[in-house]
Amino acid sequence: MDGLLKINSAVCNGCLICELTCSFEKFNEFNPRLSCVRILKNEISGEDIPVLCIQCYEPKCVGVCPTNAIFRDKSGLVLIDDKKCNTCLACVKVCSLKAIYLDPNGHLFKCDLCKGAAKCVKACPMKALSVTPEAILFYGESKKSAATVMGFFRRFLRFPQFKG
Repeated sequence: MDGLLKINSAVCNGCLICELTCSFEKFNEFNPRLSCVRILKNEISGEDIPVLCIQCYEPKCVGVCPTNAIFRDKSGLVLIDDKKCNTCLACVKVCSLKAIYLDPNGHLFKCDLCKGAAKCVKACPMKALSVTPEAILFYGESKKSAATVMGFFRRFLRFPQFKG
């Protein structure tokens, strides 16, 4: 892996090309529900926010998996071994970005940067997605922006583990 995913929500226009590219790459189907990238719309500000696994420096999902199905490979990618996964959903619950999903067949999936090729990055016409060598969480250019995204989750998406 050449780095972590950098997300600049300030330039995302909500076109969904990244979602369609991802679902086609993963499932050979143009279906946003099968995409590892999800574009969330903040209806109040009008901002479009790309959300996907950013290959966290210290991923909580790896530590919580009781079967060790989620692991970091030699290249640094955080992956799911479908054969080991018991679909307990512990990883889904601890993922701060809610970037681990269940497919229609009951298998968990998440972004693996297309094994390093990051097709969504290449497809994004606005360059809202990029790969960066820095090992820190990026949303826009600052950690403050990451806090804004998490505040958006708490207020507007009302995930059960958030109080809001």
